[in-house]
Amino acid sequence: MTVLSRVQNKLATKVFAKLGSTVGQEAWVSSVEDKWGDTTPTYASSVDITVVPYNLIKSAESFHSFGDLQSGEVDVVVPYDTTVSKKDRLTFKTVPYLVKEHEDYIILDGVAAYVIRLAKIL
Repeated sequence: MTVLSRVQNKLATKVFAKLGSTVGQEAWVSSVEDKWGDTTPTYASSVDITVVPYNLIKSAESFHSFGDLQSGEVDVVVPYDTTVSKKDRLTFKTVPYLVKEHEDYIILDGVAAYVIRLAKIL
């Protein structure tokens, strides 16, 4: 077993299994444009995935500057073997969020997890 796979396994058993939250993920399929140019997204059926949220900025605290997060945004970490793409919709505590950014968390030249920025859908 390589060091990277040991790190991935430790994250799965120590972090995601103990601290993770279950969210519904709906993968973006396509967008339909009407005659006025407005688009309506189409999503696949929801599946449950495990995420670990951090950097949640509540609307009551949004007047304080905190990095580059906007009000209603949250960062989450997902396991390396979970596929999440930009435009997907994640439902976290009954609130729908759009995947805004998707970054690899690299350790030892391999992906240990993914860091996802979510924006609340208003």
